[in-house]
Amino acid sequence: MSRRTTRWSFLFGAALVLAACGGSNTATTAPEPTVEATTDSGGGGGGGTATTAPEPTVEATTDSGGGGGGTFAGKACDLLTAGEVESATQQTGITALEVPQGETEGSAACGYLLQGAAPIVVLTVLDSANTSLDLGTYTSLPGATSVDVGGGAQAVYVPSINGMFVFKNGLATNILLIIPAPGEEIVQTATKLAKSVAGRLP
Repeated sequence: MSRRTTRWSFLFGAALVLAACGGSNTATTAPEPTVEATTDSGGGGGGGTATTAPEPTVEATTDSGGGGGGTFAGKACDLLTAGEVESATQQTGITALEVPQGETEGSAACGYLLQGAAPIVVLTVLDSANTSLDLGTYTSLPGATSVDVGGGAQAVYVPSINGMFVFKNGLATNILLIIPAPGEEIVQTATKLAKSVAGRLP
């Protein structure tokens, strides 16, 4: 049985990484993460869509600087299922692929591909030690708004990057949405995704 490995590059634009040191508002452009997607050209059938996700783990740490918080020890794809992305975006044929370590500046990242090709959502668990956990750092950005996502989490939508930041128990995540559900604004669809992530963050 022959196998082939296809390298997907998420061309999703600039992802905002906010520095933690001294509570800085400095924004930088993160490199485009990539995913190694292995597909089978034989008759073994395609990979199914996961409907449940295991509980991620977190290790508590302390930091005297402007950032610092929990250390994420799970996989980003455990925080949001492909089925939940399908439901929120009203699309079908979405697969979730974990971004390999070393190919993201975050602690973990997961790409959600539409029909195995085009990225529709990228979820990144940010490096809490180097990311501001102060909501004011984000709400001060142009057009940014606080969003109620429940689950004991706080969230801020930043329209300049179509990104939703979710914070809970010293962890920070970024949900980058490429295509919203038909008839919805990006913030509406992103809020649905953020609620799922908020519910699974430790």
